Amino acid sequence: AVVSFHSLEDRVIKHFVKERSSSRLGVNRFLPQQVAVTPTFKALFKKVIKPSQLEISENSRARSAKLRVSQKVSESCFLGDKLSRTFPNVPFKIGEH
Repeated sequence: AVVSFHSLEDRVIKHFVKERSSSRLGVNRFLPQQVAVTPTFKALFKKVIKPSQLEISENSRARSAKLRVSQKVSESCFLGDKLSRTFPNVPFKIGEH
């Protein structure tokens, strides 16, 4: 479960869950064809969960909160992961700089 308080944060979370909950990768006619992989997440709710009016009246800062819930269903690597292309697997230990 992830709570976001800003629209840009929510957009990143939304795209992350959407990319990893479908078995079909984004098709781009300019890129080579990619292999379909098994989904690694399952979105538990289709829509975002927003605070109720009662909660907003008790805590005014909750008005911008959005909750997205997903479940991890697989340990497999997602081939279309943008971060894995940006940062290749570099072994490191916690505490090393």
